[in-house]
Formats: sequence, C-alpha cells, structure tokens
Amino acid sequence: MGQRTSGFVDLTNTNSQTISLPNSKQKMPSMSSRVLNDDVILDHILPNLDLKDILAVRQVSDQMRQCSNQPAVWKRILANTGHRLPPLPPTARYSLANLSRFEAERLYTRSVSLPTQWDQDQPRCVRRWEIDAQRKVLEMALLPGGQYLVASVRDRNPTRHSIEVFASDFQYSMGFPFARFTTPTKAFNLRAKYLTFQGQPGIVIAYIRRDYRREKFKSEFDVNRIMPDSDWFSSKVKYECVVLHVPLKSLEHLFNNDVPWDCREYHTRARQQPRPFQVLTEITSRARMSVPVIDEDRNGTPFVAVLKHPDRIVYKNLDGGLGCTMYCEPHPTYDQLPHAIMAFTFLRHQHQFLLVRRAGDDPDVLDPAATAEHLAELAPDEDPSGPYYFAELYNVDALCAPGTSSTRVAAQWTAVHDAGWNFWRHVWITDPSAGLALHADASVHAPRPQGPAKPPPITIFVQAVRSYGLVFNTFFPEPVPAPLHGTGDGQTEEGYGYTFVLSADDAFIETDPLPEGVESLNNVYEHRVLLGATRPVIYTIPREGSRAHSFKIQMLGGVWDEGLLDRPLSVPLLPEETQEGVGPPEDDVDDGDGDVENDDDAEDEDAAMVEGVDDDDGVDEMGGDEDAPQGDGDGGGDGDEPEDGAEDEDGMSDIFEDSSRIRVSHQFDVALEDLGDVSAIAWDETIGRLCIGYAGNSKIAVFDFAGAPVPVDTHA
Repeated sequence: MGQRTSGFVDLTNTNSQTISLPNSKQKMPSMSSRVLNDDVILDHILPNLDLKDILAVRQVSDQMRQCSNQPAVWKRILANTGHRLPPLPPTARYSLANLSRFEAERLYTRSVSLPTQWDQDQPRCVRRWEIDAQRKVLEMALLPGGQYLVASVRDRNPTRHSIEVFASDFQYSMGFPFARFTTPTKAFNLRAKYLTFQGQPGIVIAYIRRDYRREKFKSEFDVNRIMPDSDWFSSKVKYECVVLHVPLKSLEHLFNNDVPWDCREYHTRARQQPRPFQVLTEITSRARMSVPVIDEDRNGTPFVAVLKHPDRIVYKNLDGGLGCTMYCEPHPTYDQLPHAIMAFTFLRHQHQFLLVRRAGDDPDVLDPAATAEHLAELAPDEDPSGPYYFAELYNVDALCAPGTSSTRVAAQWTAVHDAGWNFWRHVWITDPSAGLALHADASVHAPRPQGPAKPPPITIFVQAVRSYGLVFNTFFPEPVPAPLHGTGDGQTEEGYGYTFVLSADDAFIETDPLPEGVESLNNVYEHRVLLGATRPVIYTIPREGSRAHSFKIQMLGGVWDEGLLDRPLSVPLLPEETQEGVGPPEDDVDDGDGDVENDDDAEDEDAAMVEGVDDDDGVDEMGGDEDAPQGDGDGGGDGDEPEDGAEDEDGMSDIFEDSSRIRVSHQFDVALEDLGDVSAIAWDETIGRLCIGYAGNSKIAVFDFAGAPVPVDTHA
C-alpha cells in the first residue's frame, strides 16, 4: 500500500518482524507529551491513514498508541473499507457492534496483507505454528475466516475413527480439539460450512463413509484401507452420507478471546453444555457416493446433495422430509453411450446445479491391452475419438417431489469436447458460495439493502491421463436485468443481478495430449489442487511411493490469475492483455467521518505486534531469491523456455497452459521438512492459511500467509 505521510519509508524489520523505523533496529523512544487533542487524532488523523501508517504512528508517542487502540478507530475503518474482508461466523457475536478492537484490527490487517503477499512471485509464510490433534489426521476442512477446523481423525487403534472440531484461532495464536463425534469407519470427502438450521447458526459437516454390507465380509478386507475414489469390493460394501450440525452458540460459550485462557473455566463451561453434534440426515446406498455438497437455497433452507455414481444426484432438505433423486437426460448426440457425472456444485444465486459429465467408457474399467490394440489398429491419419465431456446447468426448482425419482433435461449446456482417448482422471469445481454471507447472517457481513455482492468466479480444474499437469477454465458471472417484481438473491439496488451462462457453441475445456515420447511424465508426478475461487493452490507429489494418507509434496505453489482476483494487476499489462470489467485500483485510504467515542481507559495493546506487513511488492529477499526467475505467464524464468512437456526439477514445468495473465508462483516459503510424510492438507484462501497433517505424528502445522496482530508472549 502507498505511503500517506512523510518520514516513514520502511516500516518492517525483516529480521525480527516487528514494526521499526527505517535504518534502525530499535523502536523509537515514545514521546510522553500530548501535542494534539485526542479527538483530533481520532476523528481527523487516524481515519485518513492506511494500515502501515497507523502501525508507524503507534511508535511516535503513548498518546498515539492509546488512540490507535480505540475500538472505534478500527470499526470505522471496517465500515468504510473497500477491501474484501475475510468471512466470519454468521452470529451476532461477530457483528460490527460486538467486535473487539483486536478482532477488528486483525480482520482488517488480513484483508490488506493477503493481496500483497499473494502478488509476490514467492508468497512468504509470515508465521508457522502447530496444533496438537492428539490423533492422526486423515482429512481436513477449514471453515473460512480461520476460527474453526474440522478433521477426520484416527486413534492409535486403526479401527477407531471420529470427526473432530478444532478451535484454530483461539487467543489468536493457539488451537486444540474440543468436540468429537465417533464414526464406525473412516470418514472421507469431508465438507464443512457455516449454515443456519432451524434458526440456529452453526457448522454443518458432511462426509462419506463405507461399511460392510454383511458381517462376514469383515474377515476378508479392511474397509478403512480402501481409497476414497476406489470401487474395490463394490459388491461387499455400502456407502453412507452423514450430515451433522454443531450450533455456534455452544462453541462461542466455551471461548472468550478477550480474557486470558483458564483451563478450569473451560472445563466447567464444557460440562454445562449439551452434546454439540446433531445428526441431520443419513443417506445410505449400495452405489458409490462422493463429493457431498452442503449449502442453503434461495430461502435460506439448508440442504445436502450427494453424487451417486455413475449418474444420479440425491437432493435432501435438511429441515426435514424425504429426499429426491435426479437422473440427467443423456446427451442427444451420444445417447447410446454410458454417461457419468464427473463433478458438480450448486449455484446459490441461480438455484441451479452445475455438472461436468462424460459420455463414453470409464477409463477405470478399460483393459489396457485392449486399449493399446485399438489404438494400434487406427489408420496413420486417423485420430481416436471419445470419451466426450461437457458441462450443464440443471434447475433445482424443477426437481421431483420428495421421495421420488425423475429424469431431468439440462437448462443450459456447453459444446462437447472430444478427448481423443485422453481420459479425464479427476475434475474439481470451486464452490461459488464459499465465504459468502448467509441468508440470516448477523455478522459484519450481514446482507445489506442493496442486495448481495457479485459472486466469485467458478473454476473447473481437469487432470487428464495424457496431459501433464492441470488444465482449467473459469466462468465469470454476467450482469443481467433482475425481475421487476420480487427480491431474488441475484437482485441489486440498480435492478441488476448476476448469472453464470453456458454457451452451446464453445467447449468449456479442451485437453490436448502430450507429444509422443513425453507421455511418461504423467507416470512420475501427480498434480492436485486445493480449491479457491480467487487463490487456488496446486501441489505436486511423486506417484511412486505415495499412498492416500502418506505422501511427499514435491512442489507447492499458488495460481496467480488476474481474472480471478477481480482487480487490477500490480504489474503492468499490455493493452490487449487487460481484462474487461476490471475496476479501478482500490483506494488505500479509508475515509471515516463519523463521531467515535474516545475512551481514555482503553486497554494498552503495546504487547501486540503485526506480522507480515511490509512494503515489498516483489520477491522477498529470503532463501536466495535474488537469482530466482521472475514469474511470467507460466511461472518460468528469464532464460530459454523449456521444450513442450519438458520437466523442471520440481516436476512443475507445464502445469497450466501458457497465458499472459496467469502464473504459478515459485515454491511457497515452506521448509522442505514440513512437506514430507503428509497425511492431509487443506487451504483457506480467505485468510491465506495452509494446514498440513502428518502420517508420523499427531501435529497439524499451520502456515499463515497473511499478516495479523499476535500477542508478543505467545508469538515468542
């Protein structure tokens, strides 16, 4: 962010990560005299400073420090900021009136620091800390905003599994498990989201688990050792989709970030609380189930939708009643071929499902020898054809009555992509409602009279068998006139809403196979994605020696996409590369002209510091980045471009198609020892938090890529 006052150039000491004056590693002695009235500072000086300037003037005098610690200062900044604030739990506890000074400052600091960190060629981890899960972590889901973490864990006894909820930002610097729900078998495909159930805001958790169809099968195999996306022993297992609700009122009663931690007080409060978990529904099937979707409809009613392989979606209202099953009409051109749903998500603003489907054979059931023989029989100038991939939108309002099944026709669809036997192995779709305000949100993000904000873009990632790396395409919401009557979720004050539109003339993704001779690269590395609507993360693991819950991360980097960020670049673009619809630069000055109460007895927070706030927009001078290649379209260096399909030493040469507005960052600033023997990994793009669980111990390493105030004693 730009400077607003003179005299302070470098506000960050990179050695100690404390705020200091330029050319000095010592803090400036405080001035005891009062040179201005407090009202002048509060009403006319602090509201016109940016974050770095406020942190700097705290060192000028005790008066400046005390004034900058007033809650009204930071609440005024939040009320007038143009920065995108991180999500919060949707309760009145996190309303603007009830936020503490520390919480308000932390919220704003993260919103300013994260974009700056993400713009660097190598995003810098400003703080690493750990949570002791006390069990082996198999899978994690982070609630947006950093307050809570949900994990599927296993005891030392490999037959004992459970779902645990962790406080992941307690006292701003610690986390621990505080609620456990025992599961008969391993829980996977874990999802967690803030939703309101029967008027109570809470955390809704969905997961899939397997079990034996009959007791006698227990002696034949271990159901917990089957890979989540595997069909092994399909005739001997059954699947169950379970949805839980944890009221936030119970969780907030246990924790108070404004008072020191007291173990006895915590146990006393915990014993007074009822059991936190409530089972909302259980959907059982003999067919394989995966990728549950939990969200609320346009009326604020929570629901779950789960994929029943190969071609069904079960939809159930969580407030009660039976579920219904939706079959998708086969594509008219390929109606003689088997169809399968690869992935799907829910568009809250449109009340529609977005699906990616395949028409053609399943690569998992094809005989490799027969496949090779078929390809050999093709004429030299004949290209193989199929399978065929396309995306569709289905209206949720048109679903069948509860307790019934029906076949539906798509409302919109894309053109079909002929993969030419380049089978798609994995498809991921970002969640467009992640982090958005709920229908009954009572936090700082409560819905405003002018209507909901523009929804984030939707990105579809594809991993194909004969394409090295990942291919992706992004759908951006388009403004459309809203109906004159009614106040739908997509309506704004100007009478316009936003909608996602599929074009029948364009294939949404095209995957080109690798040239002959380099297809073997796919046998060396596998590329995966940690989803994010604006800041996705990709990582590479070696195929050899990797298991479901024990693998080594070879490379970890962020996908920097100017279009996803929905703001101007920090580096100049050529005119033809500029994206249409990108707004003007955000103003770093937060203007506030309201009156605030001056509390001379405000708590002195001199023992707090802010990590990760610095002036450098480029590569941080850490780890020898002086000679590191500058990120351009494909994250490559300044030297000669590698040949198509050539491999870097980190296995990340051609992760994405070349694009002038897209780059993959250099390896995240994470120690190599932190990337070995990984059992689970999760990412929260809203605050730049990465969590990694390990196969050899019960620790969860937490890496924060956004600066935030941290008490000095806990930081030390």
